[in-house]
Amino acid sequence: MARTREFDVDDTLAKAVELFWQKGYEETSVRDLVKFTGVAHAGLYSAFGGKQGLFTAALRKYVDENITEMFAGLEHPQSGRAAIEAIFRGLVSSIRSGGTSWGCFVVNTAVEFSGERGEVGDLVRQTFERQVEAFRAALDRARDRGEIRDNLDTAQISNSFVVTFYGLSSLARADASEASLKHAAEAAISLMDK
Repeated sequence: MARTREFDVDDTLAKAVELFWQKGYEETSVRDLVKFTGVAHAGLYSAFGGKQGLFTAALRKYVDENITEMFAGLEHPQSGRAAIEAIFRGLVSSIRSGGTSWGCFVVNTAVEFSGERGEVGDLVRQTFERQVEAFRAALDRARDRGEIRDNLDTAQISNSFVVTFYGLSSLARADASEASLKHAAEAAISLMDK
């Protein structure tokens, strides 16, 4: 007879997200995970197949919850300039309130797993591509409605917006000044001006 799990998988993943986000993959030991989650090594291994499996599941949870929530307005089929502005201003506001003091888990992972071709690298690339597409679609709608200049290269600017978004997230971890983050966000927004 199979044993039932004696821990909440979702709660364990939420704790793993926090620890991996704060410390990264390499700096987080299995011992750290056991202590922080309160789940024995055998339980973590049984549920996730080990540290790498837990990390991948934690990153997926972060993307599914945090990134999806943050970009929900931008991915709405009626989004346009206002949604783009909300992404940048919302990020600066979150940084100001201390909500992103560890930066962005996706960017931190991209740096730590640079060039990775496995599941983690694929998830990072898919997330970036999804965000570029969300910006591009919102820019196209904004251009069609006359909310931005009509000669804007939306493919180019959408890539620039994702780079700016992640740059701001990274600088939050580096404790950059609020003023510099706000100026960078407003400069990105101004690229849409007529």
